Amino acid sequence: MSPPDERSERAGQAQGVIYQQGYRHYRGRYLGRLHAVVSLAWADGKRALGIGRGWKYKLGFFILVGILLIIALIAFGTNAVTERIGAGGQSRSFYPFANPYNGFFDSANGIILWLLFALIIPDLLCNDRRYGTLRLYLARPISLSDYLAGKALAIVGVLSAVLLAPALLLFLAKALGAVQPGAYLAAHLGDLGALLLSGLLFAVYYALISGALASLTKSTGYAAAGIVGLLIAARLVGSTVLAFTHRRMATLIDLSQLVGQIKSSLFGVNQPLITLNIQFQNGSQPVTPVIVQPYPVWVYLLAALAAVLLSALVIGWRYRREVDR
Repeated sequence: MSPPDERSERAGQAQGVIYQQGYRHYRGRYLGRLHAVVSLAWADGKRALGIGRGWKYKLGFFILVGILLIIALIAFGTNAVTERIGAGGQSRSFYPFANPYNGFFDSANGIILWLLFALIIPDLLCNDRRYGTLRLYLARPISLSDYLAGKALAIVGVLSAVLLAPALLLFLAKALGAVQPGAYLAAHLGDLGALLLSGLLFAVYYALISGALASLTKSTGYAAAGIVGLLIAARLVGSTVLAFTHRRMATLIDLSQLVGQIKSSLFGVNQPLITLNIQFQNGSQPVTPVIVQPYPVWVYLLAALAAVLLSALVIGWRYRREVDR
């Protein structure tokens, strides 16, 4: 061992040497803001699909997607039955699977799809603000609009894929099951185009509405409950008002009806609103079916655009307020 005086002398000496002072310029390749947006969307897209997530998230995600696949199988089977008995053409306006692709979106546009939104969107939007990750993103050379564009690209991309995968499998099954698959494809290219547009329409519409609700809180639980609760409440209120008043104005209350009616017009289906006539007479409650014709599609298109623009304004306002704090 060294003597004590030698150890104390060494301790007082400098242990490191600075060879160069100052900063060096970055000499690597600049990929640009677009690459940053795409990278953010890619990372969030994988997260939304359950890659790198816990088993609970994966289980919930694949159960909901599996139910959508089952709905597509039901659409295929019931449409095959109606075509065999020759009822498809006669009941096109009343039977939901007379056009199986339109019927698939009608059946999917409910609680299962809403639970999927509540699972994906709050997780991608709330946690960044809750844990302060948003400020870390913005510390890099990307703007708030870049960040929101990456999030929107991820959410719309995943929701479109989840919706279109069962629908495209349904289309493929119908084509392969036809006597002449090539002739079926040629005759139903319009349905294929409407199917793709409907999937994108649903994804963008619900992504903005759900995103606006998720932007109001940092809690994923509250955001999920708000998304599902609002959509259920809108449907219940709209159905109740329609049942008691028989006025088609009630369809403007139901947020799912707005996008549903636009989707039906893409498939060329004029689907009337079937409700119940509820009357109270001498303590009794007779119930009879009532058919109400919907508004022209441009009315639902304007209402949906208003809902989308309002949601986009809410998202922009909330995130700008978060950044300015």
